[in-house]
Amino acid sequence: MKNFLIFQVVLVLMLSFAGCENKKKDTIYDDGNTGNSGDSGDSGDSGDTGLPDNNTSDDDDIVKKDDDTVMSEDSDLFQNGDNENDEETVDVDSSDDIAVPDEDAEKNDDGGRVMTAVILLPGYSSIHEAGKPFQIKGEVSDTKYPPDQLNVKWEIKKYSGTWTTLVEDKPDSSGITEFQHTIPENDAAYFALRLTLKALDDTEFMSQEKVFGICTYPFGKIQDFNDPVLGEGWMLSGDAYRDSDGSNGWLELTGDDYNKRGVIYNNLMKVYPGDITIKLDIRTGQPSVPGDSGADGFAMTVFDSENAVALADYVAAVKTGGCLGYGVAGEYCGLGGETIVDAFHIEFDTWYNSEQGLDDPTTENHIAVNLNGNPGGHQLWKNIFLEDSLWHSIEVTTSGSKVTVKMDGNTLIDNDIEGFSFRGGYIVFSGSTGAAKNLHSVDDLEIVQECRVP
Repeated sequence: MKNFLIFQVVLVLMLSFAGCENKKKDTIYDDGNTGNSGDSGDSGDSGDTGLPDNNTSDDDDIVKKDDDTVMSEDSDLFQNGDNENDEETVDVDSSDDIAVPDEDAEKNDDGGRVMTAVILLPGYSSIHEAGKPFQIKGEVSDTKYPPDQLNVKWEIKKYSGTWTTLVEDKPDSSGITEFQHTIPENDAAYFALRLTLKALDDTEFMSQEKVFGICTYPFGKIQDFNDPVLGEGWMLSGDAYRDSDGSNGWLELTGDDYNKRGVIYNNLMKVYPGDITIKLDIRTGQPSVPGDSGADGFAMTVFDSENAVALADYVAAVKTGGCLGYGVAGEYCGLGGETIVDAFHIEFDTWYNSEQGLDDPTTENHIAVNLNGNPGGHQLWKNIFLEDSLWHSIEVTTSGSKVTVKMDGNTLIDNDIEGFSFRGGYIVFSGSTGAAKNLHSVDDLEIVQECRVP
Protein backbone atom coordinates (compact mmCIF):
# COMPACT_ATOMS: atom_id res chain seq x y z
CA MET A 1 0.00 0.00 0.00
CA LYS A 2 2.78 2.34 0.92
CA ASN A 3 4.54 1.59 -2.31
CA PHE A 4 1.35 2.19 -4.22
CA LEU A 5 0.92 5.64 -2.66
CA ILE A 6 4.50 6.52 -3.56
CA PHE A 7 3.86 5.43 -7.15
CA GLN A 8 0.77 7.63 -7.32
CA VAL A 9 2.69 10.67 -6.03
CA VAL A 10 5.45 10.11 -8.57
CA LEU A 11 2.87 9.71 -11.34
CA VAL A 12 1.16 12.97 -10.39
CA LEU A 13 4.47 14.80 -10.35
CA MET A 14 5.40 13.42 -13.76
CA LEU A 15 2.05 14.46 -15.22
CA SER A 16 2.45 17.96 -13.74
CA PHE A 17 5.94 18.29 -15.20
CA ALA A 18 4.70 17.16 -18.60
CA GLY A 19 1.97 19.84 -18.46
CA CYS A 20 4.53 22.54 -17.75
CA GLU A 21 6.60 21.44 -20.72
CA ASN A 22 3.56 21.52 -22.99
CA LYS A 23 2.79 25.04 -21.83
CA LYS A 24 6.33 26.08 -22.64
CA LYS A 25 5.93 24.75 -26.16
CA ASP A 26 2.97 27.06 -26.63
CA THR A 27 5.18 30.12 -25.85
CA ILE A 28 7.47 31.60 -28.57
CA TYR A 29 10.79 33.12 -27.55
CA ASP A 30 12.63 35.54 -29.87
CA ASP A 31 15.42 33.74 -31.71
CA GLY A 32 16.81 36.81 -33.41
CA ASN A 33 15.16 36.21 -36.80
CA THR A 34 11.71 37.63 -36.20
CA GLY A 35 12.69 41.19 -35.47
CA ASN A 36 11.21 41.05 -31.97
CA SER A 37 13.18 41.94 -28.87
CA GLY A 38 14.56 39.20 -26.66
CA ASP A 39 17.45 36.81 -26.87
CA SER A 40 19.14 37.31 -30.23
CA GLY A 41 21.06 34.09 -30.00
CA ASP A 42 24.34 36.02 -30.58
CA SER A 43 24.85 38.05 -27.45
CA GLY A 44 25.92 35.31 -25.08
CA ASP A 45 24.85 36.55 -21.65
CA SER A 46 21.73 38.25 -22.95
CA GLY A 47 19.77 38.60 -19.76
CA ASP A 48 17.11 36.19 -21.06
CA THR A 49 14.29 35.96 -18.51
CA GLY A 50 12.36 33.22 -20.24
CA LEU A 51 9.44 35.64 -20.72
CA PRO A 52 7.42 35.60 -23.94
CA ASP A 53 7.75 38.42 -26.51
CA ASN A 54 5.22 41.08 -25.62
CA ASN A 55 4.57 41.71 -29.35
CA THR A 56 3.74 38.08 -30.05
CA SER A 57 0.21 36.87 -29.56
CA ASP A 58 -0.18 33.71 -27.54
CA ASP A 59 -2.88 32.66 -29.95
CA ASP A 60 -0.62 32.52 -33.02
CA ASP A 61 0.24 29.08 -34.23
CA ILE A 62 3.95 29.31 -35.11
CA VAL A 63 6.25 27.02 -37.07
CA LYS A 64 9.94 27.38 -37.87
CA LYS A 65 11.25 26.82 -41.37
CA ASP A 66 14.53 25.10 -42.06
CA ASP A 67 16.23 28.46 -42.68
CA ASP A 68 15.54 29.48 -39.06
CA THR A 69 12.92 32.04 -40.09
CA VAL A 70 10.03 31.97 -37.64
CA MET A 71 6.61 32.42 -39.22
CA SER A 72 2.97 31.67 -38.59
CA GLU A 73 1.33 28.92 -40.64
CA ASP A 74 -1.44 31.38 -41.41
CA SER A 75 0.96 34.10 -42.52
CA ASP A 76 1.22 35.26 -46.12
CA LEU A 77 4.98 34.84 -45.84
CA PHE A 78 4.50 31.27 -46.86
CA GLN A 79 3.23 32.47 -50.24
CA ASN A 80 6.48 33.17 -52.10
CA GLY A 81 6.62 36.59 -53.68
CA ASP A 82 3.48 37.85 -51.98
CA ASN A 83 5.34 39.91 -49.40
CA GLU A 84 7.99 42.51 -50.14
CA ASN A 85 10.10 41.32 -47.22
CA ASP A 86 10.29 37.77 -48.52
CA GLU A 87 13.32 36.96 -50.66
CA GLU A 88 12.62 34.36 -53.32
CA THR A 89 15.12 31.54 -53.24
CA VAL A 90 16.25 30.04 -56.54
CA ASP A 91 17.21 26.40 -56.53
CA VAL A 92 20.54 26.29 -58.35
CA ASP A 93 19.96 22.65 -59.17
CA SER A 94 16.74 23.43 -60.94
CA SER A 95 16.63 23.15 -64.72
CA ASP A 96 14.34 26.18 -64.99
CA ASP A 97 15.73 29.19 -66.96
CA ILE A 98 16.89 32.14 -64.83
CA ALA A 99 16.31 35.68 -66.18
CA VAL A 100 19.53 37.83 -66.28
CA PRO A 101 19.30 41.63 -66.85
CA ASP A 102 20.54 42.71 -70.30
CA GLU A 103 23.20 45.35 -69.44
CA ASP A 104 23.91 46.21 -73.10
CA ALA A 105 20.26 46.83 -73.80
CA GLU A 106 20.11 49.16 -70.81
CA LYS A 107 23.20 51.13 -71.95
CA ASN A 108 21.82 51.49 -75.45
CA ASP A 109 18.47 52.68 -74.17
CA ASP A 110 18.01 56.34 -75.17
CA GLY A 111 16.84 57.12 -71.65
CA GLY A 112 20.31 56.26 -70.33
CA ARG A 113 22.39 57.43 -73.29
CA VAL A 114 25.80 58.94 -72.48
CA MET A 115 27.85 61.14 -74.82
CA THR A 116 31.27 62.51 -73.93
CA ALA A 117 33.70 64.96 -75.56
CA VAL A 118 36.89 65.75 -73.67
CA ILE A 119 39.87 67.88 -74.77
CA LEU A 120 43.06 66.14 -73.64
CA LEU A 121 45.60 68.50 -75.28
CA PRO A 122 46.54 71.30 -75.05
CA GLY A 123 46.41 71.49 -71.26
CA TYR A 124 44.39 74.20 -69.57
CA SER A 125 46.45 77.45 -69.34
CA SER A 126 49.36 75.77 -71.12
CA ILE A 127 51.70 78.01 -73.14
CA HIS A 128 52.95 77.15 -76.65
CA GLU A 129 55.44 78.99 -78.83
CA ALA A 130 54.15 80.88 -81.85
CA GLY A 131 55.33 79.59 -85.20
CA LYS A 132 55.81 76.04 -83.92
CA PRO A 133 53.30 73.15 -84.16
CA PHE A 134 51.55 71.96 -81.01
CA GLN A 135 49.35 68.92 -80.42
CA ILE A 136 45.56 69.06 -80.24
CA LYS A 137 43.94 65.88 -78.95
CA GLY A 138 40.51 64.85 -77.72
CA GLU A 139 38.43 61.79 -76.89
CA VAL A 140 34.74 61.22 -77.69
CA SER A 141 32.24 58.46 -77.03
CA ASP A 142 28.54 57.69 -77.43
CA THR A 143 26.84 54.70 -75.82
CA LYS A 144 24.40 54.58 -78.73
CA TYR A 145 26.84 54.59 -81.64
CA PRO A 146 30.34 53.19 -82.27
CA PRO A 147 33.19 55.61 -83.14
CA ASP A 148 32.89 54.99 -86.90
CA GLN A 149 29.40 56.51 -86.78
CA LEU A 150 30.54 59.69 -85.02
CA ASN A 151 31.85 63.00 -86.33
CA VAL A 152 33.90 65.65 -84.54
CA LYS A 153 34.42 69.35 -85.09
CA TRP A 154 37.25 71.41 -83.58
CA GLU A 155 36.77 75.17 -83.22
CA ILE A 156 39.14 77.89 -82.03
CA LYS A 157 38.96 81.58 -81.23
CA LYS A 158 41.06 84.30 -79.70
CA TYR A 159 39.90 84.66 -76.14
CA SER A 160 37.64 87.63 -76.95
CA GLY A 161 37.00 86.76 -80.62
CA THR A 162 34.61 84.59 -82.63
CA TRP A 163 34.75 80.86 -83.25
CA THR A 164 36.46 79.50 -86.37
CA THR A 165 36.38 75.88 -87.50
CA LEU A 166 39.79 74.21 -87.48
CA VAL A 167 39.02 70.58 -88.39
CA GLU A 168 35.99 68.42 -89.14
CA ASP A 169 36.79 64.73 -89.05
CA LYS A 170 35.99 61.31 -87.60
CA PRO A 171 37.62 59.84 -84.49
CA ASP A 172 39.65 56.66 -84.71
CA SER A 173 38.36 53.27 -83.56
CA SER A 174 39.08 54.13 -79.91
CA GLY A 175 37.36 57.52 -80.05
CA ILE A 176 40.57 59.59 -80.28
CA THR A 177 40.78 62.66 -82.49
CA GLU A 178 44.12 64.49 -82.81
CA PHE A 179 46.22 66.66 -85.11
CA GLN A 180 48.88 69.38 -85.03
CA HIS A 181 48.30 73.08 -85.49
CA THR A 182 50.57 76.13 -85.81
CA ILE A 183 49.68 79.73 -84.94
CA PRO A 184 51.91 82.42 -86.51
CA GLU A 185 53.86 84.92 -84.43
CA ASN A 186 51.68 87.89 -85.32
CA ASP A 187 48.63 86.08 -83.91
CA ALA A 188 50.13 85.27 -80.50
CA ALA A 189 47.46 85.66 -77.79
CA TYR A 190 45.26 83.64 -75.45
CA PHE A 191 42.94 81.25 -77.28
CA ALA A 192 39.94 79.07 -76.46
CA LEU A 193 39.35 75.65 -78.02
CA ARG A 194 36.23 73.49 -78.08
CA LEU A 195 35.34 70.03 -79.40
CA THR A 196 31.86 69.06 -80.64
CA LEU A 197 30.69 65.46 -81.05
CA LYS A 198 27.93 64.76 -83.60
CA ALA A 199 26.35 61.31 -83.83
CA LEU A 200 24.66 59.55 -86.74
CA ASP A 201 21.23 60.75 -85.57
CA ASP A 202 22.50 64.38 -85.57
CA THR A 203 22.58 64.55 -81.78
CA GLU A 204 25.43 66.85 -80.67
CA PHE A 205 27.47 67.16 -77.52
CA MET A 206 29.98 69.94 -76.89
CA SER A 207 33.02 69.86 -74.62
CA GLN A 208 33.96 72.51 -72.13
CA GLU A 209 36.18 75.26 -73.54
CA LYS A 210 39.94 74.83 -73.04
CA VAL A 211 41.95 78.08 -72.71
CA PHE A 212 45.65 78.15 -73.64
CA GLY A 213 48.26 80.70 -74.68
CA ILE A 214 50.47 81.27 -77.71
CA CYS A 215 53.66 83.09 -76.74
CA THR A 216 56.39 84.94 -78.60
CA TYR A 217 59.93 86.02 -77.88
CA PRO A 218 60.71 89.75 -78.24
CA PHE A 219 62.08 90.26 -81.75
CA GLY A 220 62.02 86.51 -82.27
CA LYS A 221 65.42 85.48 -83.61
CA ILE A 222 68.65 87.47 -83.85
CA GLN A 223 68.31 90.64 -85.92
CA ASP A 224 71.36 90.47 -88.21
CA PHE A 225 70.23 93.26 -90.60
CA ASN A 226 71.64 91.33 -93.57
CA ASP A 227 68.53 91.77 -95.70
CA PRO A 228 68.65 94.80 -98.01
CA VAL A 229 65.39 96.01 -96.48
CA LEU A 230 65.13 96.42 -92.71
CA GLY A 231 62.76 94.07 -90.94
CA GLU A 232 59.25 94.82 -89.84
CA GLY A 233 58.86 97.84 -87.57
CA TRP A 234 62.36 99.27 -88.01
CA MET A 235 62.41 103.02 -88.67
CA LEU A 236 65.27 105.33 -89.73
CA SER A 237 65.53 108.93 -88.52
CA GLY A 238 68.05 111.69 -89.21
CA ASP A 239 71.40 110.57 -90.61
CA ALA A 240 71.02 106.86 -89.74
CA TYR A 241 71.06 104.18 -92.45
CA ARG A 242 71.59 100.50 -93.04
CA ASP A 243 75.12 99.78 -94.28
CA SER A 244 76.62 96.67 -95.89
CA ASP A 245 79.88 95.27 -97.14
CA GLY A 246 78.06 93.38 -99.85
CA SER A 247 77.29 90.28 -97.82
CA ASN A 248 76.71 91.40 -94.21
CA GLY A 249 74.59 94.30 -93.09
CA TRP A 250 74.49 96.47 -89.96
CA LEU A 251 72.97 99.67 -88.63
CA GLU A 252 75.01 102.86 -89.06
CA LEU A 253 73.89 105.73 -86.83
CA THR A 254 76.05 108.65 -88.06
CA GLY A 255 78.62 107.49 -90.57
CA ASP A 256 82.17 108.78 -90.38
CA ASP A 257 81.27 112.45 -90.70
CA TYR A 258 80.88 115.64 -88.65
CA ASN A 259 77.78 117.07 -87.02
CA LYS A 260 75.59 114.07 -87.62
CA ARG A 261 72.69 112.71 -85.61
CA GLY A 262 70.90 109.44 -86.30
CA VAL A 263 68.27 107.28 -84.66
CA ILE A 264 67.08 103.79 -85.62
CA TYR A 265 64.18 102.29 -83.69
CA ASN A 266 61.51 99.64 -83.86
CA ASN A 267 57.95 100.89 -83.37
CA LEU A 268 56.25 97.50 -83.56
CA MET A 269 57.97 95.03 -81.25
CA LYS A 270 58.29 95.80 -77.55
CA VAL A 271 60.64 94.25 -75.02
CA TYR A 272 58.84 92.78 -72.01
CA PRO A 273 59.34 94.13 -68.49
CA GLY A 274 61.22 91.97 -66.01
CA ASP A 275 64.62 90.32 -66.16
CA ILE A 276 66.26 90.46 -69.58
CA THR A 277 69.48 89.83 -71.48
CA ILE A 278 70.26 92.01 -74.49
CA LYS A 279 73.07 91.00 -76.81
CA LEU A 280 74.50 93.13 -79.63
CA ASP A 281 77.69 93.84 -81.51
CA ILE A 282 79.11 97.37 -81.61
CA ARG A 283 81.84 99.23 -83.43
CA THR A 284 83.13 102.80 -83.10
CA GLY A 285 86.18 104.79 -84.19
CA GLN A 286 87.72 106.31 -87.30
CA PRO A 287 89.06 103.64 -89.64
CA SER A 288 91.62 106.03 -91.16
CA VAL A 289 92.68 107.68 -87.88
CA PRO A 290 93.11 105.15 -85.05
CA GLY A 291 93.01 106.68 -81.59
CA ASP A 292 90.64 108.26 -79.13
CA SER A 293 90.00 111.62 -80.69
CA GLY A 294 86.53 110.90 -82.08
CA ALA A 295 83.11 111.96 -80.86
CA ASP A 296 80.60 111.82 -79.51
CA GLY A 297 79.22 108.40 -78.84
CA PHE A 298 76.06 106.31 -79.15
CA ALA A 299 73.56 104.44 -77.01
CA MET A 300 70.99 101.71 -76.87
CA THR A 301 67.74 102.78 -75.21
CA VAL A 302 64.69 100.80 -74.09
CA PHE A 303 61.94 103.43 -73.97
CA ASP A 304 58.75 102.55 -72.11
CA SER A 305 56.06 104.46 -74.00
CA GLU A 306 52.38 103.73 -74.37
CA ASN A 307 52.41 103.52 -78.15
CA ALA A 308 54.32 104.21 -81.36
CA VAL A 309 53.09 107.82 -81.50
CA ALA A 310 54.67 108.61 -78.13
CA LEU A 311 57.82 106.83 -79.30
CA ALA A 312 58.03 109.03 -82.42
CA ASP A 313 57.58 112.15 -80.26
CA TYR A 314 60.48 111.01 -78.08
CA VAL A 315 62.74 110.42 -81.09
CA ALA A 316 61.95 113.88 -82.44
CA ALA A 317 62.82 115.51 -79.11
CA VAL A 318 66.22 113.92 -78.36
CA LYS A 319 69.34 116.16 -78.37
CA THR A 320 72.64 115.72 -80.20
CA GLY A 321 76.23 116.30 -79.06
CA GLY A 322 76.89 115.04 -75.55
CA CYS A 323 73.23 113.99 -75.28
CA LEU A 324 74.13 111.15 -77.68
CA GLY A 325 70.79 111.24 -79.44
CA TYR A 326 68.82 109.90 -76.45
CA GLY A 327 68.93 112.75 -73.95
CA VAL A 328 65.70 114.69 -73.31
CA ALA A 329 65.89 115.20 -69.54
CA GLY A 330 68.20 116.67 -66.93
CA GLU A 331 69.86 120.05 -66.55
CA TYR A 332 71.72 119.91 -69.87
CA CYS A 333 69.73 117.77 -72.31
CA GLY A 334 66.36 118.70 -70.84
CA LEU A 335 67.34 122.35 -70.44
CA GLY A 336 66.37 122.07 -66.80
CA GLY A 337 62.77 121.30 -67.70
CA GLU A 338 60.45 118.70 -66.23
CA THR A 339 60.62 116.20 -69.07
CA ILE A 340 59.67 112.81 -67.63
CA VAL A 341 60.29 109.57 -69.49
CA ASP A 342 60.70 105.96 -68.41
CA ALA A 343 63.79 104.68 -70.16
CA PHE A 344 66.87 102.49 -69.70
CA HIS A 345 70.10 103.42 -71.49
CA ILE A 346 73.49 101.80 -72.16
CA GLU A 347 75.81 104.45 -73.57
CA PHE A 348 79.15 104.07 -75.33
CA ASP A 349 80.75 107.44 -74.74
CA THR A 350 83.93 108.45 -76.62
CA TRP A 351 84.11 112.17 -75.79
CA TYR A 352 84.64 113.85 -72.45
CA ASN A 353 81.84 116.33 -71.69
CA SER A 354 82.52 118.55 -68.70
CA GLU A 355 79.49 120.78 -69.23
CA GLN A 356 77.32 121.26 -66.18
CA GLY A 357 74.49 118.78 -66.40
CA LEU A 358 76.52 116.21 -68.35
CA ASP A 359 79.49 115.86 -66.02
CA ASP A 360 81.10 112.75 -67.47
CA PRO A 361 82.63 110.77 -64.60
CA THR A 362 85.88 110.18 -66.51
CA THR A 363 87.91 111.72 -69.32
CA GLU A 364 88.36 108.29 -70.88
CA ASN A 365 86.15 106.22 -73.16
CA HIS A 366 83.53 104.54 -71.01
CA ILE A 367 80.38 102.44 -70.94
CA ALA A 368 77.66 103.71 -68.61
CA VAL A 369 74.14 102.87 -67.44
CA ASN A 370 71.75 105.84 -67.31
CA LEU A 371 68.04 106.18 -66.72
CA ASN A 372 65.04 108.21 -67.87
CA GLY A 373 66.53 110.28 -70.68
CA ASN A 374 69.27 111.95 -68.63
CA PRO A 375 72.85 111.39 -69.94
CA GLY A 376 74.19 113.39 -67.00
CA GLY A 377 72.87 111.02 -64.33
CA HIS A 378 75.42 108.22 -64.55
CA GLN A 379 74.15 105.32 -62.43
CA LEU A 380 76.95 102.84 -63.19
CA TRP A 381 80.00 103.21 -65.41
CA LYS A 382 83.36 101.70 -66.40
CA ASN A 383 86.40 102.98 -68.32
CA ILE A 384 87.05 100.92 -71.44
CA PHE A 385 88.75 101.80 -74.73
CA LEU A 386 86.20 101.70 -77.54
CA GLU A 387 87.65 103.59 -80.54
CA ASP A 388 89.52 100.78 -82.25
CA SER A 389 87.09 100.41 -85.21
CA LEU A 390 86.69 96.72 -84.33
CA TRP A 391 83.52 94.79 -83.65
CA HIS A 392 82.92 93.89 -80.00
CA SER A 393 80.19 91.79 -78.40
CA ILE A 394 78.12 93.42 -75.66
CA GLU A 395 75.84 91.60 -73.23
CA VAL A 396 73.55 93.53 -70.87
CA THR A 397 71.58 91.65 -68.22
CA THR A 398 69.10 92.89 -65.64
CA SER A 399 68.16 90.81 -62.62
CA GLY A 400 65.91 92.68 -60.24
CA SER A 401 67.77 95.87 -59.37
CA LYS A 402 71.12 94.54 -60.59
CA VAL A 403 72.60 95.44 -63.98
CA THR A 404 75.47 93.46 -65.48
CA VAL A 405 77.39 94.57 -68.58
CA LYS A 406 79.95 92.39 -70.35
CA MET A 407 82.22 93.21 -73.28
CA ASP A 408 83.73 90.31 -75.23
CA GLY A 409 82.84 88.07 -72.29
CA ASN A 410 84.54 90.23 -69.66
CA THR A 411 82.39 91.70 -66.90
CA LEU A 412 82.68 95.48 -66.72
CA ILE A 413 79.65 96.41 -64.59
CA ASP A 414 77.87 94.25 -62.03
CA ASN A 415 76.03 96.37 -59.49
CA ASP A 416 72.60 97.27 -58.15
CA ILE A 417 70.76 100.50 -58.82
CA GLU A 418 68.61 101.45 -55.88
CA GLY A 419 64.93 101.32 -56.76
CA PHE A 420 65.55 100.10 -60.30
CA SER A 421 63.45 97.56 -62.15
CA PHE A 422 63.48 96.96 -65.88
CA ARG A 423 60.19 98.16 -67.34
CA GLY A 424 60.57 97.07 -70.94
CA GLY A 425 59.53 99.05 -74.00
CA TYR A 426 60.72 99.92 -77.50
CA ILE A 427 64.33 99.48 -78.68
CA VAL A 428 66.05 102.70 -79.83
CA PHE A 429 69.62 103.12 -81.13
CA SER A 430 71.00 106.65 -81.34
CA GLY A 431 74.32 108.40 -81.93
CA SER A 432 75.85 111.80 -82.69
CA THR A 433 79.00 113.53 -83.89
CA GLY A 434 80.11 117.16 -83.70
CA ALA A 435 83.39 118.88 -84.35
CA ALA A 436 84.90 115.41 -84.03
CA LYS A 437 83.56 112.23 -85.56
CA ASN A 438 83.43 108.43 -85.30
CA LEU A 439 81.57 105.54 -86.87
CA HIS A 440 78.75 104.32 -84.63
CA SER A 441 77.71 100.85 -85.78
CA VAL A 442 75.32 98.22 -84.35
CA ASP A 443 74.70 94.63 -85.48
CA ASP A 444 73.31 91.24 -84.44
CA LEU A 445 70.72 92.29 -81.86
CA GLU A 446 69.33 89.49 -79.72
CA ILE A 447 66.75 89.84 -76.96
CA VAL A 448 66.70 86.96 -74.48
CA GLN A 449 63.55 86.69 -72.37
CA GLU A 450 61.06 83.99 -71.60
CA CYS A 451 58.40 83.28 -74.18
CA ARG A 452 55.32 85.28 -73.16
CA VAL A 453 51.73 85.70 -74.29
CA PRO A 454 51.20 89.31 -75.43
